[in-house]
Amino acid sequence: MAEKLDISQTLPESRTPGTRRFFDYESQHDERPSDPMKRLEIEFFNKLCDIAISSLRERFEMTQNVCEPFSIIRNSDNFMRLDRTQILTKSKALENYLTGEDENSDIDGRELAEELESLKAYFVAAGMTDLSALVMISHIIDKGLDEIHPNFTVTLRIFLTLPVTSASGERTFSKLKLIKTYLRSTMCQDRLNGLAAMSIEHGICNELNFSDIIASFANKKSRNVPL
Repeated sequence: MAEKLDISQTLPESRTPGTRRFFDYESQHDERPSDPMKRLEIEFFNKLCDIAISSLRERFEMTQNVCEPFSIIRNSDNFMRLDRTQILTKSKALENYLTGEDENSDIDGRELAEELESLKAYFVAAGMTDLSALVMISHIIDKGLDEIHPNFTVTLRIFLTLPVTSASGERTFSKLKLIKTYLRSTMCQDRLNGLAAMSIEHGICNELNFSDIIASFANKKSRNVPL
């Protein structure tokens, strides 16, 4: 490509400025290399790789810290190998983790421990081992066991919907700029939420049958008023 565009593949060498030394023990290794490719590697490529590696390591550490309290339900073997006391301890820890500032938790740790104990016997009897969180919640919903194990089902849903990146939040703010413009500044919050949800989930909206939605809306709003 460089040959077709008549671009030189070698960088011109430049004079490296020297540094005045006052003492003999001062090292000479901090001089900039004269080779431009080597200088590009040291001053740009290596720094870019260091930044990328540090960002990835920080992101994976944050994700691991967020997912660590859910370790008991990430895989069926994680709680099937534990005894009753260990299950109760980890379930209570998960309850505390899911407790908000209003001191209300989405689950009850003691009830979750009892549900896990019953699921241990169920999975062993069914010969089901080493199940992922997605497989477990799909099986529970297909078999209609979500009402029997509500805390376990809620915990799996929270874990499986954890955002792994900030892309969805950034995309949401981008959509808001397109929806609520200067000419739509008086839009109410309910209408804004509805339009934002439709814009973000446009793939689902494109698959909807508007005739059925209109018919359902008309049936709900119809009144038996004699004319």
